[in-house]
Amino acid sequence: MIGILVMIAIVNPYMMLTTLFCGSFMYILTIIYLNTAQAIKRLEGVTRSPVFSHVSASMAGLFTVRACGAQDMLRAQFDDKQDVHTSAWYLTLVTNTAFSIYLSLFSALYVLIVAYTFLLMDDGKNFC
Repeated sequence: MIGILVMIAIVNPYMMLTTLFCGSFMYILTIIYLNTAQAIKRLEGVTRSPVFSHVSASMAGLFTVRACGAQDMLRAQFDDKQDVHTSAWYLTLVTNTAFSIYLSLFSALYVLIVAYTFLLMDDGKNFC
């Protein structure tokens, strides 16, 4: 990456402004993502704990549950807890995917700008 930046700076120093802009925008986007991802990961951990607690308590009192015929009630409670955890996990996956898409789009935009700048600023020299 440093080699590419040095080449761009040698060939067209004005492109360093575009590089600085894209780099700072990606840095800001990364900072926002890291703060958001940390909060979402914490939320996912908080919603995962009741699922494991429910399974553990259900397994410990399995004979009592069967004797009282409370399987359907426990299944409904588990489904509710699992739905909350699944929504938090899905939010984690969606946030990771969105971040990677935005970084890819801005990287592609930067490459596109650099390529068109080299094409538009052609000085007519042929190296062949």
